[in-house]
Amino acid sequence: MHQFFRFAAVSPTLAPGNFAGNLDLLQTCYKNAAKRHAAVVVFPEFAVCGDDCKSLMRRADFLAQCRETAEKFALKTTDTVAVFGTVEKFDGYVANAIAVAHRGELIAVLPAGESATFAFDDDFSFAVASGDLAMQSVDADVLVLCGAEPFAAGKRAARAAQLTGYSAATGKALVYANCGSGISTTDHIGDGDAMIVVEGKIVRRTTPFAGDEILFADIDMGRIAFRRGIGSNPEDAVPLEELPASPDLEYATLSRDPFLDEASGDLELIVPGAATALARRMKTIHAKCLVLGVSGGLDSTLALIVASYACDLLKISRENVRALTMPGFGTTGRTNSNAKTLCRELGVSLGEINISEACKLHLAAIGHDGKTPDAAYENCQARERTQILMDYANMLGGIVVGTSDLSELALGWCTYNGDQMSMYSVNATLPKTLMRHILANEADKATPALAEAIRDVLNTPVSPELLPVTGNAENSSQQTENILGPYELHDFFIYHYISGGADKEKLFALAQHAFGKVFDDTIIRHTLDCFFRRLFSQQFKRNPSPDGPQLTSISLSPRGGWAIPSDLH
Repeated sequence: MHQFFRFAAVSPTLAPGNFAGNLDLLQTCYKNAAKRHAAVVVFPEFAVCGDDCKSLMRRADFLAQCRETAEKFALKTTDTVAVFGTVEKFDGYVANAIAVAHRGELIAVLPAGESATFAFDDDFSFAVASGDLAMQSVDADVLVLCGAEPFAAGKRAARAAQLTGYSAATGKALVYANCGSGISTTDHIGDGDAMIVVEGKIVRRTTPFAGDEILFADIDMGRIAFRRGIGSNPEDAVPLEELPASPDLEYATLSRDPFLDEASGDLELIVPGAATALARRMKTIHAKCLVLGVSGGLDSTLALIVASYACDLLKISRENVRALTMPGFGTTGRTNSNAKTLCRELGVSLGEINISEACKLHLAAIGHDGKTPDAAYENCQARERTQILMDYANMLGGIVVGTSDLSELALGWCTYNGDQMSMYSVNATLPKTLMRHILANEADKATPALAEAIRDVLNTPVSPELLPVTGNAENSSQQTENILGPYELHDFFIYHYISGGADKEKLFALAQHAFGKVFDDTIIRHTLDCFFRRLFSQQFKRNPSPDGPQLTSISLSPRGGWAIPSDLH
C-alpha cells in the first residue's frame, strides 16, 4: 500500500540440536508473519540448529541435518521471504551461514561476513548480512541482520546505539533478530533482542526474555529510497518476484507531529541556534540594532525572543532590539496587549506607529474606496509595515528581522514585498506546529508575566488581522485555519512531501492513518487540495527569499532547499 512493505523480526526460543522442534517453531512463527502479510521475516543466526554447537559443526551428520532442516523450512515458504541462520560447508570450510528462502526454495545461502542484495517492486531492495554490521558498504534500502550475541549487561544499549547510529548515517532501515532464551545456558543466556530501526530511531523492539514475540513494522520504502537518493537497484541485486505490499498501515509509525518527533532531542537548541546565526549576521555587517514588528502572534513572538537572545550573546543591551507595534484595520486589543507585554518583559525597546491613516491615504491615492476588503485593502497594511520597518532600520543603522515561518512560506500565506521580505529571516525553516512547542518551552522558563503572555499568544487563533474587527471581539474573524485548513495537516504534508517524496494520494492515506480520529476525510482532502494548489502557485514569493538559518531538516530557500520554477504547471 503506497510503497509500504511489512517487515517482521522474531527471536524464538530455539533449542541447541533440536532440529525437529526448531523447524516446527520456525514454521509456526513464519506462518503467523505470513498471515499478517509480512514481505520479509527475519530469524536469528543458527536458527535451524540452535546456538553454541561449535564442536558439532565439523561433523558431516550435523551439517546434513542443518541442510535438511533448512530445505524443509524453505519448502514451506510462500510469498513471504524468510531469512534465517544455519551452518553450511563452503569450499572446504564450515561456517555459520544466512539462508534466504522464498516460494519453496532456498534462493541463497551466505557465509557469515558476506551479504546479498535482493531487488523487488522495481525500485526497492533489501540486503541480508550477519549481525555485526561488518557489511557497511551494502547498497540497499533495508539491511536485514541475523544475530547470535548472548546477553550481558550493557550490550543492549550498545547494540541499540550501533544500529540507530548506522541507520541515521546511511538512511537505511534495519531489521535485526538476535538469539532467544533457547540458547545453550552452559555459559550464556540469550535475551531475544529483536528490533526494527527506521531513520535512526527504534520503531519496534522486543521485550527482553519475552519468548516468541514477533515484531512487525510497515516500512515506507518510497520514503527511504527518496531520502537516500540512490536511484535504481544495484546491478548485482537478485531479482525477486513482487513481494506482498502492506494491505494497510496497521504497523506504520506515523507521528501527527513529525517535525517535533524529528527535533525532540534538540528542541531546546533551536532558539539558541537561531540567536547565534542572527548575532553572527549582526556582527558581520556591523548592524547597530535589530528592528522587527511585533504583532502578538506566534511568529513575531518567537522572532522577538530570538532577537533578545542574540543581544545576550553579543553582550549588548536588549534595548538594541527596536520593536514596533503597528496596529491597523484589523488589530485586536488582545494581540496588541500581548505584544506590549512581551516587549516589556523581555526588556526590549518598544514603539508604536498606527498605520491606519497612512493606509487610508495610500488607498485613496490609488483610487481605492478604502472600504472594499479586497487584496489591495489587506496587502497595503503588510507593505506599509514593511516599509516602516525598512526605513526605521536604515535610520538606526540596523537590520529588519523577518518573522515569516515555514508553514506560511510553503503556502505563500504572506504578502509579496510585505511580510515576505526582511533582511534576515530567523523563522524561515520553522513550521507553525514546531513553533508552538518551542514557545511553550520558553514559557516554562519565563517570568510569570512573560509566561502568561506567551501562553495567551499560543491560545490566540492564528490570523493576519487585516480585516476590521466586528464590535469588541477578542479574536479576529479572519482566522487563517478556517481558510486554509489546520496547520497540523499542512505541516504534516510539508514534511512528507518535501522530505519523503510522497505523492498526493499517498499523503491522503498517511493523513487518514495519522489523523483519522481527529479530522474527517473531507477536512483532510480540502486541506490537501489547498496545500498543493498554493505550494506550486506561490513559488514566486519564495524565490527572492531573504537569508536565514536552516534549523530543521526542511528548507524552502531556492538557494539550497526547495527549488522549482515559479511558472511550473
